[in-house]
Amino acid sequence: MGSVPRFLAGVLPSPRRVSGCDAMFDGDSVRCVGTVAISNGKRMNLSICEGVASNGDKRLTRFQYDADGKLVRTEVAGTGMYEGMVTTGTAKAVVPEKEIQPGVTTYCNQLTGTYKMK
Repeated sequence: MGSVPRFLAGVLPSPRRVSGCDAMFDGDSVRCVGTVAISNGKRMNLSICEGVASNGDKRLTRFQYDADGKLVRTEVAGTGMYEGMVTTGTAKAVVPEKEIQPGVTTYCNQLTGTYKMK
């Protein structure tokens, strides 16, 4: 008898703020919407996140698990400094999320891969 599939959908708490990474997107505010399905211990998802830099420039990123269970990120669109940005690679949480005020959490993902700015 297999496990019962679980499905989740919704909006992640917003806004979330990238913090503690000392990296490219540190300080960006991020809002996401997506779905997650877990069947036979395998996780599948599709999430779209909007990141907003402190100067107002925006980026739209797609996150999706690949066949090996790695969370793959792909830039979809961007404005300002993010316009034309191309990325390849994966994301992995390295710092637990922390609520810094009601409704606002911080997080840090380790990004592996490459990026190219316009």
